[in-house]
Amino acid sequence: MIPERFSTEIPQRMRSLLDALEPIARQQDLLTSFTLMAAMPILIIPLERIAKNKVGPRNEINDVKKARNFSSAWTEVKFKKFTNEFLPSREERPRWRYLIIPKTQIDNPISWRDSLGRHPIQPGAINEIETQDVENILTVMRNALAHGSIVFLDEKGEEKPKRKVTFIAFVSRVQGQERSSVDSFRVLIVDEESFLTFLKRWTEWISKFEMPSSLSRRIAA
Repeated sequence: MIPERFSTEIPQRMRSLLDALEPIARQQDLLTSFTLMAAMPILIIPLERIAKNKVGPRNEINDVKKARNFSSAWTEVKFKKFTNEFLPSREERPRWRYLIIPKTQIDNPISWRDSLGRHPIQPGAINEIETQDVENILTVMRNALAHGSIVFLDEKGEEKPKRKVTFIAFVSRVQGQERSSVDSFRVLIVDEESFLTFLKRWTEWISKFEMPSSLSRRIAA
């Protein structure tokens, strides 16, 4: 069926596919690949469809009016802390790691180091996830998915072929005022189970902002 609001309905359809096919993906040992396949439309489509700049919708094809409830909610939530909005349990938060990596290290995950010289997977490594807002974290995921800047890591944080995937790393160039140097990258590392849990929460959050069809047609007119 053709959706009325692409930005909110497609993520919900993908959630239905997640629930239906996740057991098969687990059985076939394809959970990480399956999760990434679902993540692309779940994250990229809604963020692009409601994207705005100073003069209005950023993209010609958009849902800024059709999905006004969602668009307004995003405008509010994007400045809040990611951990407060989408990681309700404090036990979950250490499973997410965020840091800035210099360009000179970025092409080799084994060389990734924080300012203390520790690999981000190591105990005691600097983790800035608690200070990041929703928009920054979702932008890192969106950019990495859109540009293929995804790295699979094993339990030691190494990218070794034929090893079991434990973590997914999302890599995106530093933007805005986060760091003066453009020769740095934002790196978000999360274990695959926690990322899948987040995707489900994100689709549930989006689903709260659906509106009756008759009302949406009057608003869009």
